[in-house]
Formats: sequence, C-alpha cells, structure tokens
Amino acid sequence: MTDLTREAKGREIAESNGVTVLPDCAGYAVGAYRVDYDGSQCNCPDHTYRDVRCKHMCAVDYAEGVGLCDTADDDGYDDLPF
Repeated sequence: MTDLTREAKGREIAESNGVTVLPDCAGYAVGAYRVDYDGSQCNCPDHTYRDVRCKHMCAVDYAEGVGLCDTADDDGYDDLPF
C-alpha cells in the first residue's frame, strides 16, 4: 500500500473486508484502531495528532457505501506507516 493517498488506502482496506462493526453500535474496528460510529473520530496517530481524515475513516466510508472520502483537509503526509 505504498505511495497511495489516504482515500486509496481506505478503499483498499474496505475492499479487503478490513472493517468490522463493533457490538452495540460502539463504532468500527479497522485493524488495531477504532473509528466512532458516526465516522468523526479515530484513535490512530494520523487522526489524533494531525486532525485529518485518516485511511481508517475513509475505509469506514467505503465499507458503509457513503462514497468518496473527503480528504480536502489532507496535509500531504500520505507516506506515513500508520
């Protein structure tokens, strides 16, 4: 998954069935990270420290059929390992 945007990485995760709905509407599990039910928060370092829509949030958007992930606030750091 190198050299891909957060949006493309999110689509790749969703297409590989990497998004799991947590019990009791607690949100989504995307790998080792948790995305809130409304898709507004993720506990990964990318979202936590940069306050951008991360690949995990994009994966939830794609898995739920919302459509394209809005990464307009992206800072261009797509080469990070998280």
